[in-house]
Amino acid sequence: CIRDSFSTGAEYRTEAIVDESPEFPGRLDSQDDRISIIAEDEFYPAYPVTVKAGLRLDGDSGSDNSREWNLFPRLSLQWNFTDDFMMLASYGSGGRFRPSVQDLMEGYDQSVSVVVPSDLRNERGYAATIGSEWKNYFGTNILTIAGGGSYSNISRRIVPISDDGGGLTYINADGPTSVTSLHLQGSMD
Repeated sequence: CIRDSFSTGAEYRTEAIVDESPEFPGRLDSQDDRISIIAEDEFYPAYPVTVKAGLRLDGDSGSDNSREWNLFPRLSLQWNFTDDFMMLASYGSGGRFRPSVQDLMEGYDQSVSVVVPSDLRNERGYAATIGSEWKNYFGTNILTIAGGGSYSNISRRIVPISDDGGGLTYINADGPTSVTSLHLQGSMD
């Protein structure tokens, strides 16, 4: 087994919201921070197989100062049958943080009232993909044809709901959301 690369990383983000409105001073004050720690390893258990395995640990503090921790594993397997043909299969889980005020207000009219309830939870989901790629060489040109499919399932999806007054309230959807996709593409380089 040959190990090719191991990588790690971390990210920290903090956001402080200070409500300076004269009508309700301090009513919307909050502090939110997010921590992510990532580790990934790539290795070759036997030629021509490549395996990538990774973990991501996310921590998100809400307006009530509790922290939600989520561990997201992922694994992919690539098999190079020949120099011209390969197949890839992967599985992974992941999530999306509750939107921050900055996230919510990008692209919106600043006069829109946006509500993020304190019980809004992070999205969670998993995805599985399978695909293949074939290449054929024509002199200095390369024809590539690739195709595959994927299935994703998202729970606690974060969705905006409009109220009659033009405001938005973000909620977690009740049931899971599934996404299935197929693709086929070709290119000549």
